[in-house]
Amino acid sequence: MLERLCAGSLAGMLAQVLIYPLEIAKTRLAVSKKAQYRGIIHCLSSTVKAEGFFALFRGLVPSVIGVVPYAGVDLAVYSLLKEQWAHRWPEKEPGVIALLCCGATSSTCGQVCKNN
Repeated sequence: MLERLCAGSLAGMLAQVLIYPLEIAKTRLAVSKKAQYRGIIHCLSSTVKAEGFFALFRGLVPSVIGVVPYAGVDLAVYSLLKEQWAHRWPEKEPGVIALLCCGATSSTCGQVCKNN
C-alpha cells in the first residue's frame, strides 16, 4: 500500500511538472486580449522571451503540493479496491461498472485528502 501511495504521488508530481507550462499557456490564452497571442506556441515563446524560462513554472510548488496527496491516495485506493475484488471473486474479471465504482471511490478519497 505504501509503495502504491508513493508511486501515485511521484507519478502525479511528474505529470504536473510536465504539463504545467501548458496550464500557464491555457490560462494566459483565456485571459488575454483577442489578438495578443496567435496560439499556444506563440504564447509560450512570448512568455519565455518577456519573462524568462522559469515564468512557465511560476506557481508550480503549490500545485505540486496539492496533487501529491491526491494522486497518491487515488492510486493506492484504486489498487486496493481492485485487489479486494480479485480476492472476493477470483474467477471473475471486474466489469465496467465495478471499475467505474473503484475509480469514483478512489478519486473521491483523493479529493478528500487533498482538500484537508
